[in-house]
Amino acid sequence: MASSEPTISDAITQLAVTHASKILLTVGLFTAGVLFIKSPIMDNMAPQL
Repeated sequence: MASSEPTISDAITQLAVTHASKILLTVGLFTAGVLFIKSPIMDNMAPQL
């Protein structure tokens, strides 16, 4: 019975790591998108009307 407890804590740890990685990926992509929109590359891509 003691051998099942580490597997439960390992599962909780894996779940926490998975959620943390999803959050970090989302924040990273959001930051990259904002930096791309603010960059001069975006100004060159958009036509000046």
